[in-house]
Amino acid sequence: MRDADLSEAILRDGDLSGAKLVDANLTDAYLSKASLCGANLTGAVLLRAILYEVDLRPTSERRTNLGQANLSQVDLCYANLSSALLYQTNLSGARLCRAKLTPDPYRSPFPTDLTKANLQGADLSYADLSNAILVNSNLRDADLTGTILTNADLRGAIMPNGHIHG
Repeated sequence: MRDADLSEAILRDGDLSGAKLVDANLTDAYLSKASLCGANLTGAVLLRAILYEVDLRPTSERRTNLGQANLSQVDLCYANLSSALLYQTNLSGARLCRAKLTPDPYRSPFPTDLTKANLQGADLSYADLSNAILVNSNLRDADLTGTILTNADLRGAIMPNGHIHG
């Protein structure tokens, strides 16, 4: 489904596990409670998409790939992003409150990778980012209230106050 146009699609509770949605247009798509386990969303555009309680966990050894996807303003509250690949993903203004971004010990040993991700103004309140890779990510103006950052790699990250971490 490369380059698929799924804009404004209503896929609530849909099963897109393992789907190849490379460069797909999912602008304004409604994907609440959908399963995107192991999906490849490299380069996908998910502007204003609703992904509330979406399941993005890996399937076996396949990580859900959202690398370079545009998830600006997306609602990912309570989403399971365990072991997801979010390299250079635009999550500016996204809602990730109470999201799980930790490794999934039963399916994949990989940490969630947010290297060079844009999280400017994102709501990460009470999210679990234990062991996540946030190297060179932009967290300026992000809400980190109650966020768990145990063993997270924050080297070179721009913190909410604008300072660069160690």
